[in-house]
Amino acid sequence: MKTATSANSGYKYFTKRNLLGALLFLIFVGEPTVGLYNGLFTPPGLIVLGGLYLSLFWLYEALIVRYKLSNAQLVPLTFAIYAVLVTGLLHGELANYAKGEAVITTLIRVQCSLFPIFAYHILNRYMPRPSTVPSIKKASLILVGFFLLLTPSHQFGFANMIETIQKVPALAVIYIIMGIAAFAVALKPTRQTSTFAYKNFTALTWGLFVLACIPNLISFLILLLAMPIVVLVYWRQPAFRHAKA
Repeated sequence: MKTATSANSGYKYFTKRNLLGALLFLIFVGEPTVGLYNGLFTPPGLIVLGGLYLSLFWLYEALIVRYKLSNAQLVPLTFAIYAVLVTGLLHGELANYAKGEAVITTLIRVQCSLFPIFAYHILNRYMPRPSTVPSIKKASLILVGFFLLLTPSHQFGFANMIETIQKVPALAVIYIIMGIAAFAVALKPTRQTSTFAYKNFTALTWGLFVLACIPNLISFLILLLAMPIVVLVYWRQPAFRHAKA
């Protein structure tokens, strides 16, 4: 009975972390504003967003544990998975380059490569990672299955990716090559420190959290600029770059 109770407790604890992690991902990437403006804040839309970020967070947990990832590895990993694959190709945002929106599209690629650093900084302080996480294979299959499920919508998925490549073939190829290279760099072993404790960074992280929660275009634009600046300022600190994700 004691063993069963402990296992059940561990499962519930992991579920809470999974939900909180997915929520932090969603907020820090700027979905409160983006979802409001693109009409995703409907019951079906919220289910889609929730499913996407739950699946994404599950994959991150698996990769972080397997490869012992640090902040320095999270950036190229997120560029490859989220900035290039998820939003750039599957959601078709790279096609915005053809609309003359190069500056804002590039800024978004940068900002959405950084958000997990802030999400994990908060999450790991209040809900440490459990000893057991999903396997990379299982997490990957769930995420790919989610992509396939949404493909018939023509708003997100593999059909959308093909259309995006057709609209901006040269840029798509460049981003795909950069994404593959970034993914390889992210999984290379690197030195890792156990903690990163800077009160100012914590305060800035909470400030960015509040900013990201405001469903306003101006707030979102400030977030696009502020998040890279904060990372650049702290990137000079080895303890920051090598902190455990």
